[in-house]
Amino acid sequence: MGSNRRWWTHWRPRFCIAGLSLALAGVAVAQSLPTQPSLRIKVTKVSVEKLPAVTSEVLVTRPDGSLVGCLGSDEFEARQDGRPVSPHLSQSPAADLGAVVLVIDRSDSMAGRPLSEALSLARRILGRLPANYLVGLTASDGPTKIETRATSDRDKLEQDLRHITVGGADDLNAGIRRATSLLSSSAERRAIVIVTDGRARGTQRITALRSAGTTAHVVLVGAAARQRRLRRLAQATGGLLLASPSADDLTRLCQAMAPNASGRYSLTFYSDPTPQPRWYDLEIGVRYDGEAAAERVRFLSRRAEEDAAVAPPDPRPLLALGGIGVVLLIANIAVLWSRKRAH
Repeated sequence: MGSNRRWWTHWRPRFCIAGLSLALAGVAVAQSLPTQPSLRIKVTKVSVEKLPAVTSEVLVTRPDGSLVGCLGSDEFEARQDGRPVSPHLSQSPAADLGAVVLVIDRSDSMAGRPLSEALSLARRILGRLPANYLVGLTASDGPTKIETRATSDRDKLEQDLRHITVGGADDLNAGIRRATSLLSSSAERRAIVIVTDGRARGTQRITALRSAGTTAHVVLVGAAARQRRLRRLAQATGGLLLASPSADDLTRLCQAMAPNASGRYSLTFYSDPTPQPRWYDLEIGVRYDGEAAAERVRFLSRRAEEDAAVAPPDPRPLLALGGIGVVLLIANIAVLWSRKRAH
């Protein structure tokens, strides 16, 4: 009995030290393991062939590998050497061809902030649609004719948006009728997006939209009225109704119109030119649906055939080694302390 007690007294400090070491090592390893985010971003290339313009190609995916398309510039952010930059965003073509026509309400009730907000939403929708999608533009009847057939020329659409002013009729039927005629018949997917404050009259073209296989989406601005009537129009054609939409709402709207959109994007910004080649740090982040992801790469500021994103060393192995070092240090201190008490 006495020998067992002496054995336990002798080995007890060592068992405690071993248990503490294993626990701390487990914590260090757990912290070094990568988490599984629901949103991922990968910088596949950085091109400096057109300096001072720098173009980075990125891929946004979910954990299952599916692509996240139709993201807008307001969902991306970029930093060069820690300094924010404002990149121009473009999206790769989708796997199929679609056509969308925007219908802008320009009745008197849209004067001021509602029309300004409507035009801003129209531009944000344009920026989210795939590059090969055809987009047209029309408006409710007014003193000037706004009628742009679905096209891939985004610059022309931007110019036509600038010509829309308040002063049109408060009947949307004519605008909806023109929108269906402006859609490309060769497009596999056809949709119209009505941007209105809900005060205009005339949404009785449900049957015509259905027969043409066209989906009608409604985006409400300001203190929208008559939502029940507009909601019926959207639901009857399989569309969405969004009131004062957020960035995520606009992305979901465009994903509904372009479900096969690519998750590949190009972000172009202008870098400060330097007389000598040097390395820059570039961090690109994305936020969508409450999740965020970012990746940091390095690029060389010179024109070269081997332009490519170069990822920095992964710091997680170093963190794990640091954790193991801390565990060993604590274990040695505990051994010394137990020996001192034994003497």
